[in-house]
Order: sequence, then structure tokens, then C-alpha cells
Amino acid sequence: MDLLVVPPTVKQVISGFNANTTRFGPAESKVEYAAIDVYSSDFGDIQVVPNRVMATTSESLCFLLQSDMAATAYLRDFQVGDLAKTGDSEKKQLLVEYTLEMRNEAAHGIILDINQ
Repeated sequence: MDLLVVPPTVKQVISGFNANTTRFGPAESKVEYAAIDVYSSDFGDIQVVPNRVMATTSESLCFLLQSDMAATAYLRDFQVGDLAKTGDSEKKQLLVEYTLEMRNEAAHGIILDINQ
């Protein structure tokens, strides 16, 4: 697993983790880092990505994804078509059909009912 997709409120909680890390930049830049974008564990690095459309209720969930086990599958490849002309403007249409392909459903996980 290399990607953790979370609601914004859970991302804020994760950013509050303190694992005895240095969160300060050089003194002359006057920067303090208050966000964790990559969580490094004994089992590898996990990128933490907020998703603003995920539910933020007390029954929130998080997705653990393995990015090499998901892909875009094209049902109909990109096609450009001409539309009716109005004056000097030329109108075009971009048409495509695609979906998310999960190459191995056992490679992904979910964390349910996160108590924030």
C-alpha cells in the first residue's frame, strides 16, 4: 500500500502526529511545517492525500490503495468531433469513455468508522 486517501479532517489529525521529527526549515526562511504528506513506517512510505468530497461525519472512512494495482481502462479512446459553426468560431467536442480498472481487489484496503 502506498496511498492513503482520507477526508480533510482526518488529514488534519494525521498532520498533528508528532513522531519526534524535525518540522522546522532553515531559520532564515522562517518556515515551520505543519503538515504530513508522507508517513514513513517500518513497512514503507505511505503518501497521505486529502479528498475534499469524502464524508466527514463520525463514521468516516479512509482508503488504502496500491497505485500499481489500479489503472485507467479506456472503453472508447479520445475522439475529436466538429460541431456547428457560429460566425468565426469553430466548436469542437472531445469524446471519451473510461473507467477505473482495479487489477487486484485484494491489494487495497479500507478503514471504517474512524472516530475523529
